[in-house]
Amino acid sequence: MNTRSTGQTALNACWHLAGVDHDRIRQMPFGDRQLAARIGIQLVFSATFLFVIFVVGLSVGFGKDLGADLGTILIAAIVACVVLGLDSQILQSDFHQQGIDLARDRGLDDGAGRWARFRRPMSGALRLVLSVIIAFALVRFFELRLYADDIQRYLDAEHRAANASLVAKAEGEYDHDLAQLGGRISAADDHLETLKFDLAKARARALAPSSEELELARLTTQVDELRSQKTAFDIEAARRDGDAINEKVGIKEKEGQSGIEGRGPLYRQATERAALARQESIRRANEIAELQTRIDAIRTKKPRPPSVDAASVESTLLKDIRETEQNRAEFVGERGDALQNRETRIASAVRSHPDYVPLQAGFIGRATALEKIVATNDTAWWFSFWAKALIIVVEIAAVASKLFFSAPTLYAVKTALDFERAVASEIGTYRSLSYDVRAKTLRDDLALEDLNLKLLEKRGTRLRREATLREMYMNNGEVA
Repeated sequence: MNTRSTGQTALNACWHLAGVDHDRIRQMPFGDRQLAARIGIQLVFSATFLFVIFVVGLSVGFGKDLGADLGTILIAAIVACVVLGLDSQILQSDFHQQGIDLARDRGLDDGAGRWARFRRPMSGALRLVLSVIIAFALVRFFELRLYADDIQRYLDAEHRAANASLVAKAEGEYDHDLAQLGGRISAADDHLETLKFDLAKARARALAPSSEELELARLTTQVDELRSQKTAFDIEAARRDGDAINEKVGIKEKEGQSGIEGRGPLYRQATERAALARQESIRRANEIAELQTRIDAIRTKKPRPPSVDAASVESTLLKDIRETEQNRAEFVGERGDALQNRETRIASAVRSHPDYVPLQAGFIGRATALEKIVATNDTAWWFSFWAKALIIVVEIAAVASKLFFSAPTLYAVKTALDFERAVASEIGTYRSLSYDVRAKTLRDDLALEDLNLKLLEKRGTRLRREATLREMYMNNGEVA
């Protein structure tokens, strides 16, 4: 019983949305009831579709938090209910107009003009205009979500183009600073070579030309050469690491670099060569350690402290070498850090410039970008066109099917004729009351006319008496 009651309630709701009187429609044939229910279901689906499209579209521009989402849902629900109510009114009016047309085609003379037949097409045209307005308003919001990635790429391209000169200037200044660091490293290398050469000469002068001393000098020279080679391999490894970083981030600093971001062949080649240079540097370091062990053994076997001057010179040279190597290591570390963070620091420098143009990623900027994409891309234009057409078709389907494709229904005729009879009855009642009022008014007018005639007669009698009395007075009391 509850299921049947619920079903009847739902059916009454569908009939109500379709603009029909559910008490009257129950008395009509099954086809009329089925048509009204089907129209009501179509309106429900149409309103649901409109609500979903509104929520999805408006959430792009306004859905940023829970409050905004709830507001968007409320607005979408209000708009869907307003349109649903308008459709119900149009359908209710159309049932009456369809009944009048059917009765008129069968001989009814309702006194309507020739333009009465255009009311139904005019209703459909007005509803189509509303659907077009809704479609054009919603599609833009829907497309903002659909083309989000394309819009972002377009905005990024415009942003890069607007700041291209600032980026080029910042890159030039940054690369100039990197070149200065490279020059400092080269100067430190040259200075180290000179200091090591001076150290070797100072040690050679401080020692007597014995076989152990000659061997010590030879080993020292080899150590110096190996250190020079190790330094060269360290420089080569650092340079190859810089090339690998450039290839990874897509920087073309010099000829021979691809300038393509990623771990491509040149990146792998630079990485392999850097590893090879480090291996050679480690091998040189091991050889230096072995030679240094032999040198230490020779010095331990035959210690011969140098003279005060020679020891002072050697100490000074060693101190300069350590300081120079430390400075060089700092320069290399600074250059490596600068290469690794090149893009980040350049971007920071560009953003801090007074002429920097920020990314226009707000709602207006995204909407403007969408307009340009649709205007310049045929695929986007056609998709936008068919999206609008789909919204229009789905949104107007229920009303259009009733206005132009519904079969004649007895309900429409009965509704129209009942209305005409009720109007005729009201008009007859009004006319009867009007006749009574007019008759009473006429009787009152006649009575007033009679009263006026009596007053005139009395006035005439009085005037005649006055004339007689005046004549008697003129004739000394004798009547002529």
